[in-house]
Amino acid sequence: MGMMGQGGMMAQGGMMGQGGMMGQGGMMGQSGSGMTGMNDMMSMMRNMMTMMSAQSGMMAANVEGRIASLKSELKITDAQTSAWNKFADALRAAGGSMNDMYQQMMQSGPAATLPARLDRRETMLTAHLTRVKALKEALAPLYESLSEEQKKIANGMMIGPMGMM
Repeated sequence: MGMMGQGGMMAQGGMMGQGGMMGQGGMMGQSGSGMTGMNDMMSMMRNMMTMMSAQSGMMAANVEGRIASLKSELKITDAQTSAWNKFADALRAAGGSMNDMYQQMMQSGPAATLPARLDRRETMLTAHLTRVKALKEALAPLYESLSEEQKKIANGMMIGPMGMM
């Protein structure tokens, strides 16, 4: 795959929010293979976007399963159910918000200019911070209600604004 493979990898990094890497990948593809290389790279990017779209749907569908798993692992008691439900709702909202943002990005396509890429990055980071704050706020009362054993289990879990990580 040579240059095209490297350019494709850079393009993937750019799609995942690594700033200007998409532009670098495009330059590598262009200098390595001319217009044919650019067309091949665009085709690879469309394929990656299709795969990411499928993964996004799977992530959204898996949120409920992960919430049930977390509840089971933590051994949530009847007394903790109210606080748990608020936290689970925040996880659902975070997962839905990420899925919505992803769908908007897929519909609008890649940002062509540096200012547009920075605007998109700012929007993504702002939304990410909002989701983190909402999860933190919903977690606080639940965490306070946990036993020491439950806190040890919770401290080993990976929870994120995409729903669950």
